Amino acid sequence: KQAQPLYDAYGLKIAGDANYGPLKDGRTRQEGSDFNDYLGIAWQYSDQLDEPEAEQFGSLDCSGFMRMVWGYRGGIPLTLRPNGIALPRRSFEMLESAPGVVIIRNTGMRPTNLSRLAPGDLLFFDASSDDAERIDHVGMYLGPDTTGAHRFISSRKTINGPTMGDKGGRSILDGTGTYAKSFRAARRL
Repeated sequence: KQAQPLYDAYGLKIAGDANYGPLKDGRTRQEGSDFNDYLGIAWQYSDQLDEPEAEQFGSLDCSGFMRMVWGYRGGIPLTLRPNGIALPRRSFEMLESAPGVVIIRNTGMRPTNLSRLAPGDLLFFDASSDDAERIDHVGMYLGPDTTGAHRFISSRKTINGPTMGDKGGRSILDGTGTYAKSFRAARRL
């Protein structure tokens, strides 16, 4: 069942279904869908205008989803290039130079102590095997679920959009699943 769309006073869709990105080669989802692509609006940064890409309308990749939540909707300044005071475009840049404080540092290993996490923290993962040991995925910590598992939400290629479900890898930091094993760091905005 599809989520019912919700629009703001300007007619921009602020809730409802979202894709991860358009299909490339007919098989995998393309990265690069930012919040302004989802909304279909141009966005003025301090040094450039970013026009939406028509083929990415209605889509949010993982970092685009966090920028929609924390930047466009939450009011944290946005940037295309890391500057230490605004939320940058890519997941590894968010860990390195977003506002706020790193609460779990990236040691290249899975953190074992999750007690410092609070709902809303950005979580960073090295979920891809084709980019060495580089952060390549970001999500948002939701807190313990009804079973006590540490749950998060993110936008993913395999599910084709934002999810806190378990298709394509459980959305928890506990256990032996893909995301539990690839969790590396956290930042509080």
